[in-house]
Amino acid sequence: MSEQIPVGRHPDPQADTRLHAFPVTRPAGFATGALVLGIGAFLVAGVPALGLLLAVPALGVGVAALVRRESKPIALTGIVLAAAAVVRGLGRVVFVASSSSADVPAALARALGVG
Repeated sequence: MSEQIPVGRHPDPQADTRLHAFPVTRPAGFATGALVLGIGAFLVAGVPALGLLLAVPALGVGVAALVRRESKPIALTGIVLAAAAVVRGLGRVVFVASSSSADVPAALARALGVG
């Protein structure tokens, strides 16, 4: 009696390895998204409200990419850039608020780019 071969499988184990010249990789959509958001957040971190608006999603998407086991270097680069944007933005808020006059609410509004 002849053995039935399931669809998509090869009887020779070597035949399957010859089909793929390169290792099959997962798409890196979340990792790339984290990198793009991280770069954007870092570039606009001088305006803290806008920098934080991009940095928070970049951190979330980067962590999601790591959980999904997508490209680790790309996801980590996005996370690091987003974290740097947060630090840079908060540093600017503290600097402007501390170097301004006694009118702290107005100084914070200027630092956040609101007023």
